[in-house]
Formats: sequence, C-alpha cells, structure tokens
Amino acid sequence: MTEGVIPSISKLLAATGQFRHHGQKRFDDTMFFEYEAKRDGLDSLNGRAAVRAMNRRIVPRSGQPAASTA
Repeated sequence: MTEGVIPSISKLLAATGQFRHHGQKRFDDTMFFEYEAKRDGLDSLNGRAAVRAMNRRIVPRSGQPAASTA
C-alpha cells in the first residue's frame, strides 16, 4: 500500500529509534495516514487532520523529534 518513501522522514524515525522500538506503531500510523490521504485527499478536512496528527507525532511544537509515543 505504500508506494513511496520520504527519505527525510525515514532518517528521522531511524535516528530517534522509532523504527527499532515502535515498529508496529509506526506501521499502523503510516497505514492510517495513507488511508486518510487517499480517501478524500490531503486538502479535505480529514486529510488535513491526518497531516496535523502525523506532524504532532513526529515533530512536536518544540521542534525536537518526539521521544516516544508508545
């Protein structure tokens, strides 16, 4: 289901240990995001909400990567 990978996000998730320690959660988050993006598009209310939620999980307001979202 995932046609493409964004290298900068992959590097961030690898550097913060998210792939190693929370691999299933990362997979589930990716599937949810992709579903919302394809369902109505990223410009829809649901698509924009999915983008905001993903951004909060990866880079919180502090600008630093999230420590853990287990």
